[in-house]
Amino acid sequence: MSEVLVVHDQSRLIPPPPQSQVLSSGKIYKVGDSKGWRVYDSDYYYNWSEEKEFHVGDNLLFKYGQELNDVLEISGDLEFLYCNMTSPVALHKTGYDLVRLTKPGVHYFISSKPGHCEAGLKLQVVLSPMDRSGYAR
Repeated sequence: MSEVLVVHDQSRLIPPPPQSQVLSSGKIYKVGDSKGWRVYDSDYYYNWSEEKEFHVGDNLLFKYGQELNDVLEISGDLEFLYCNMTSPVALHKTGYDLVRLTKPGVHYFISSKPGHCEAGLKLQVVLSPMDRSGYAR
């Protein structure tokens, strides 16, 4: 068995990466704030998302009663408008779902429980192509 001795050369310190190259973990937005993800008035989640600025790397936290609700991620305008849940991108149903936003563009979330989406339990998030440091991702 051979042994290897590693000696750290203090004269060759490696500088930290520039701040612009450090990936931020992004913000976590609790969907609906203190109200969580449940049926309210039909414009509640539209107004909630309109007053926020979402970026690549941010996260959405959906909190709800697991037996009462779920979160269906869907892909298009028409599916969102008509609460069409026939071809979802993802289904979240733990009651405490953290969804990382990784691609710029529009992201859609609805409830698949009967009548909930039609009553306004749906969320559209417009995601900026820039991360919080101002660089494209």
